[in-house]
Amino acid sequence: MATNASVRSVLEKYAREEVELSARLAAITNEIDEIRARIKEVRVVREALETASGMSASDLAIETPAPAPKADKPARSTAKARPGKRRRGRRKSARKGGAGASSLHDMGIVEAAISLAQQKGVTEASAGDILAWFEEVGYQTRNGTPTRNSVYVSLNREFTEGQRDDRPTRITRPARGRFVFHYDTADSDATDA
Repeated sequence: MATNASVRSVLEKYAREEVELSARLAAITNEIDEIRARIKEVRVVREALETASGMSASDLAIETPAPAPKADKPARSTAKARPGKRRRGRRKSARKGGAGASSLHDMGIVEAAISLAQQKGVTEASAGDILAWFEEVGYQTRNGTPTRNSVYVSLNREFTEGQRDDRPTRITRPARGRFVFHYDTADSDATDA
């Protein structure tokens, strides 16, 4: 019979995974909605141009992109299995000596959020608040202005990974969608790097 500690450990693992998967699903759903809206906009402009010019898009030599290969099973993160390596798509943080992380625009979402919160003297904010700060200063990632979901996912990942790592906690989550910033931890960690 399993002990309470091992059951708790397994339960925490699956609860964390559920939160991460739900956040990823929300981000993907948001992206699909944005793509559908953009297709509608493009279609309206194309049809107007066809009507005005008398030409048809079907007359043009436009290659259809090949469909993306279908995976048999979703790939699981191998970050735990590869110590010392970053997960794909993540920037090195300024606190870890990331190259060129001298300005806000060179930082990843988490570092930029902590920096802006500290500049504003705010210790707690929602992903929507942080997104408004990013829009206010014109902050962009490699893919443009982040979405609310990408801000939430990044901060939530920092929170959940901070729970597992030995490093000091920089962000906690008192309630879903709310994040608390711990500047003293972030600052001391940055000077130790």
